[in-house]
Amino acid sequence: MWDDSLVWLVTRHGDVSKVLRDPRFSKVRTHPGFPETGPGGKAAAHAGKPTFVDMDPPEH
Repeated sequence: MWDDSLVWLVTRHGDVSKVLRDPRFSKVRTHPGFPETGPGGKAAAHAGKPTFVDMDPPEH
């Protein structure tokens, strides 16, 4: 990733279903360890205006 963090690529349906239900995984960019694909991601997230795709349930 852009920030040199490591990521997982989950492709099997059963594994994807488990990951999507596991609270240890998050879409929230301010979550510790969240990988960034570019320099502005965390800054935008910390500005307090998350988008729909940057939210976990139940806000999502």
